[in-house]
Amino acid sequence: MPHDVVNFLENKFLVWCLVISRISGLFIVGPLFSTAFIPAIVKILIILFLSWLVTPSIESFIPLDTPIIEIFLMSLSNFIVGLLAGLIANALLTAVAHMGEIFGIQLGFGVAEVFDPQTMTQTPLVSQFTYLMAVYIFTLMKGPNMILIAILKSFDDIPINFTDINFSTFENIARIGSQIFRIGLRFGMPLVVFMVVVSFILGILSKLMPQMNIFMIGLPVKILVGLVLFAGVFPILADAITKLSFSIIGEVRELLTHLR
Repeated sequence: MPHDVVNFLENKFLVWCLVISRISGLFIVGPLFSTAFIPAIVKILIILFLSWLVTPSIESFIPLDTPIIEIFLMSLSNFIVGLLAGLIANALLTAVAHMGEIFGIQLGFGVAEVFDPQTMTQTPLVSQFTYLMAVYIFTLMKGPNMILIAILKSFDDIPINFTDINFSTFENIARIGSQIFRIGLRFGMPLVVFMVVVSFILGILSKLMPQMNIFMIGLPVKILVGLVLFAGVFPILADAITKLSFSIIGEVRELLTHLR
């Protein structure tokens, strides 16, 4: 067996496996990386290719006689790094979907659902639309590329053989989790308030004109007004999602900083 191959197996094989663990975590929950539209075999090949490119640049050496428990802890720690980075990015995009769900209920589309092949569940129509719009804008800004680059650069800052995770990291995750609901309300409440005003006006009309069948015209009017309103605020919403995308990238980088 060639000397280079023997040297790789003795010192770099486990390093390569740990690199695979960290990148795999991102591909499990990260936005766009975890989509069901990308075949699993393609994801595996991309992970193997990226890890093969990164491994030679890592100076750490992990011999094959390393205890199994240490290998397991290092693999788990690296997997959690990638998993948390992807989870944070996906969570903030989910906030936009939450906004769409809130608005969809007021619009009258609360029971209108479509099949989401990514989560293999039924999701509200407006929620799915706003989430796809957020992913589209995030992709146009090369957000997935920046997150992937951040993960690849993390090998310079976070040792491949680390086994301890800073507990303040989980405080940041809890803070971001609370932001999902807050961001969803902040995006959705102006639309919801306007739709409540429309419902209030329809209620007044039903009192002024009792002969009018408010139930027959109320829902179509709310849907029409809601769609016009949604089209009107679309540029504002797109700008807000753009700013959110920058926030996502910043949060991922901050996470990797706290993990050092």
